[in-house]
Amino acid sequence: MTVGATRTFRFTNVRMAVDAEPDSEGMLYALECCVCGKRSPLAESPGPAEEWAPRHFAANPEHHTYRALESTPMKITFESAADQLQAVP
Repeated sequence: MTVGATRTFRFTNVRMAVDAEPDSEGMLYALECCVCGKRSPLAESPGPAEEWAPRHFAANPEHHTYRALESTPMKITFESAADQLQAVP
């Protein structure tokens, strides 16, 4: 029987923060129709969603309420450099 390697991690204080690194995936935007649930394509700017909504409304005049969907990249950060997560042998 093969047993996988195990690691024990010490406790550390972490928090969630916006990932503003240059290589982060960036914000994503979309609009969702509150009547039928159809969504605009996801895009890196709100423009495509704002162009989609009037077209959707023109095709469905009773669909006049929309929900803005925004995705923000997040990451775990440590309270201090000394709290960097390290494996304990």
